[in-house]
Formats: sequence, structure tokens, C-alpha cells
Amino acid sequence: MGRSTRKAVRFLHLAVNGAWLGTVLSTLVLVAAGSPEAPAPYLAAFWLHDNLAVWAAAVVLFTGLYFSLYTPWGLVKKWWVAAKWLGLAVLGLGLPFAVAPVTSALAAHADLALATGRHGAGLAALERRALLLLAAEGVVLVLLFIVSTWRPGRDTGLRWEERRFVRPALIATAVVVVAASALGSAALERARRTPLPRVALAGLAEGSREARIDWLGVEIAVRVELAEGRIRRLRILEMPAGHYPALGALVVEKVEAAGDLEVDGVSGATTSARGVLVAAAEALAAH
Repeated sequence: MGRSTRKAVRFLHLAVNGAWLGTVLSTLVLVAAGSPEAPAPYLAAFWLHDNLAVWAAAVVLFTGLYFSLYTPWGLVKKWWVAAKWLGLAVLGLGLPFAVAPVTSALAAHADLALATGRHGAGLAALERRALLLLAAEGVVLVLLFIVSTWRPGRDTGLRWEERRFVRPALIATAVVVVAASALGSAALERARRTPLPRVALAGLAEGSREARIDWLGVEIAVRVELAEGRIRRLRILEMPAGHYPALGALVVEKVEAAGDLEVDGVSGATTSARGVLVAAAEALAAH
């Protein structure tokens, strides 16, 4: 790696690392500012963490890997570098599997509260969990920054990354992972924008109708009950278990409150909520 390239990668790594920490702290403040009576900060916290922190983590991991492999510091030559990578790996897994579901749950309940005036049970517990996880994420980032600045010089004695095939293999793996994540995000975004069949409720007979659709490889089945030209009840008959589908089911309350399908999705569970709306629209369009 040339000197100018090394400086550019180092600058990008440190700048994005700082942005990551700033995003975490801002999200923490927003979650603390929210409440069941004033839930709007939960939506901002979800947007901030989901759109900035997650991708900042990916950039930090990628630039850190590139910098480690092509400088004398190495990937595991020094204990401090190995420890830093362990911390980054923990954060990289913790973001999608621990922090993101909690911030999305807060956003979903906030969306419901703003739309209907009601909020789901357990909102206070979700807030406490989010504050704890975000504080832990911030502490780990600060500790990693201290380790990077201190740079204790003990050598591990490991040199396996100097083998000819290791560096390009690791870089190629990182590129594939980032590309797969980007393609997956693009596919989800297309699903969120799936148009609903246009159905005039006033022209439909009263009663119930059902539909089953394949939504991103899973089955969603719903029952829609009409009365007086409005949707009186929407029931999910089948949906895969898990965190996001459960949040997507919150769209039912928005539909029943509005009486039709002209509602926004549920923040934090947009894809699952869209699947429920598409299934409901299919049920209405088929009769």
C-alpha cells in the first residue's frame, strides 16, 4: 500500500469510526427523549441507527481489514489489533441481531401510537433495553478507540496472514459480504414499494374473504371482513414466527382504525407490514 493510499484509508477509517460513535450517542439521546406520550424521537432514533450506524460499521470493518492486511501492523500480529478486531466483530454481529431489532420495535410502536393514539404493551421495557444496548455499543467503541490510540506493542507471534493467498481471499470475502448486503437491502426496498391492487370497497359485498400469498419466500394468509363499505376486521391467519413479522402485524390496528388499506406501513417493520397489506388487497381484489 502506497503512502498516500494508506493515509486516505486511515482517514476514512477514523472519520467513519467517529461518525459511528456520534450516531450511537445521538440515537441514545433520542431514545432517552422519547416516551409513550411523545414517541416521535423513537422514529428518529430508528432511522438514524438503521441508516447510518449499520453502514458505518460495515465501512469501519472493511477499511480496518484493508489497512491491517497491507501495513506492518497486520491482522493478528499484535495483540491490540487482534483485540480490536474481536470488538469490531462483536459489534458487527450485535448491530443486526441485538440492537437493530430493539430500535425497530420502538419505531413500530411509535408509529402505531402516532397513527391510532394507542401504543403496544412493553414499550417501557423496550426503551430500557435499547438504552442499555446503545450504551454498551458506545462504551465498546470508546474502548476500541483507546486501544487504537494506546497501541500496546506486544507481538502475538502469528504470521499466517503473510501467506500469499490469505490477503486476497479475505478482501474478496469482505467484498462479497458487502455486495450481498447491498443487494439484499435493494430487494427489500423493492418489496416495500410493491403496489397494492386498487379495489373500491364501496362496490364489494359485505362478509369475509381470504387470501394467501408468497411474500419473499414465506407464506402470509389473511382474512378481511367488510361491513358498510369499510374494513371492519383484518386477521392474519398465517405468518412466519419471528421479531419483524410480529411487528408487521401492528399494521392490522392501523387498517382497522382507518377502515381501508390506504395506510402507511409500520416503521421498523416496513417489509412485513407491506406483505400483510398486499395479502389483504389480494383478498379484496379476488372477490
